[in-house]
Amino acid sequence: MKQRYRNEAGSAESKTVQLDNKVFDAGDNWAVYLMNNDILMDVYRDASPQYEEFMKGRSAPERTIEESRERIEGGQLPWYILPEDEYDKHTKEKWGDSPNLVSSGGYHGGDKIVLKGTGRGVSTSPIKEVVKTKGGDYPVYGENVGDPQNVGRIGETLVHELGHEFYGHRARRGDEAQWVEESEGGRRKYTPPERTLYQKADRFLKGWLPNLGQKYAQRPNLLLQAQDTERSKREIRYNKRMQKGDYHPQYSDLPFYDLEQSVTLAPETLAKIGKAVAGPDKAKEFRTAFRSARKRGDAVFTWDGRKYTTELKK
Repeated sequence: MKQRYRNEAGSAESKTVQLDNKVFDAGDNWAVYLMNNDILMDVYRDASPQYEEFMKGRSAPERTIEESRERIEGGQLPWYILPEDEYDKHTKEKWGDSPNLVSSGGYHGGDKIVLKGTGRGVSTSPIKEVVKTKGGDYPVYGENVGDPQNVGRIGETLVHELGHEFYGHRARRGDEAQWVEESEGGRRKYTPPERTLYQKADRFLKGWLPNLGQKYAQRPNLLLQAQDTERSKREIRYNKRMQKGDYHPQYSDLPFYDLEQSVTLAPETLAKIGKAVAGPDKAKEFRTAFRSARKRGDAVFTWDGRKYTTELKK
């Protein structure tokens, strides 16, 4: 059954458009940024063993592995890659001037996953290489999360955001109910849990208490600066977000970063991502323009804003 999604304003239109086997309101300008649900299912499948491992030693998750799988397979979690300006505008409208509470790469909004990028099918960088897999070939060329050249980073970001199917970042506060009522009846335990008294004291002292063997306790920035490694620099950035966002250390950015790094996506999954976000085949476009110019007898032709000669190399 095709599922009908509404735009951010929730407006309903009598006319609809179809994209990737889903039906959208005609006025939904997000429809062009919707990505294929098969990719999300493949990423989830590849990462499921790591999600199960991630849950060990942590509180009960918001959903089980199977419940999330059913959600994704049922098309209940659409995902998008928005152009940078569109993403920035959207997140500012959603969260105001609190950029440190929003990931620079994307977010899980409960009913959708949104990544920041150049937009679907947009690429301005030259192709550096073509990766060949059993699932197909995909070009590698770019740095932005929405560009095909960073297919691996898109996969990592999806692994991270899909992890929020189970846990958020923010710790439960003392004045918040431990149990959350479900809309369809029943209730679930708030995840992540409230910080312990020791963790609260450590947060107040900005990580100067001994971490007592906890892998993800906050560590002082001065000690991290002295280490001067890529990971310590990352921890410093994450410490700021942990303080500003009131994150629980066991559910903060660092364990989620380790989660995404622990997953190896199948080559076929990467190929699907590459095909989905690939920009136009510029080499093919150039050859077509070149042949057309020679057929017309033109000595010079313009393509992609530059002039080229139709003279063949001898």
